[in-house]
Amino acid sequence: MNFYANPGHFCAESVFQSAVNYYFSGKEMRTLEARKLFGNKNKRTHVYPVQIANALSDLGLSVSYFSCFDLEGFLKMNREEKIEEYKKFYGDFSEKIVSHTEFDSLDENISRIISRGYEKRELDFSDIENYFQNSSVICLLNNDLFYLRENQYTGHYAVITDISGDYVKYHEVGPASPEPDKKVSKKRFSHAWNKMCFFDEDTIVIGGKRNGISK
Repeated sequence: MNFYANPGHFCAESVFQSAVNYYFSGKEMRTLEARKLFGNKNKRTHVYPVQIANALSDLGLSVSYFSCFDLEGFLKMNREEKIEEYKKFYGDFSEKIVSHTEFDSLDENISRIISRGYEKRELDFSDIENYFQNSSVICLLNNDLFYLRENQYTGHYAVITDISGDYVKYHEVGPASPEPDKKVSKKRFSHAWNKMCFFDEDTIVIGGKRNGISK
């Protein structure tokens, strides 16, 4: 799977570009072109896993989406209730995350993934290993936990490129110290992944092109 370094604030676009290039025979997609497919108007606002999943599905890929969060319930909340939900999970960091969230786009994408169908359950790393045997997996990590900064939160996308023994390889897209096929222990990777049941850390599994998709 090709590697695309993150030029800054675009880790979602980088893993998306890797998946598109892999499944569509070397197709190249510019960063801002990918951003438009996610539905955000501002290039510096957060991209949620549900937006990546819908964009990949729109291109014709078979996508499975896993969330242990009540997506249907979130859609029924008003803005104030949603902000309180963020506070519950992120505490002092919620204000910054909320300010970088385009709720209209997020709500639309959640509604679409519900219509398409998703699996409401919490995965463990053995699930990731099983799916990786025949699919590609995109995870959202807490980059601060990854680097042992325990009381902070920085979301960071990773596309897994190999799982072998006690180690995981993934594309570390940067912008700090980008590295293709970076090798880390499963324990370290798992520590930073899926640490809370909120849709900011949902998981995307790509099974390939849907039937009838040739390009």
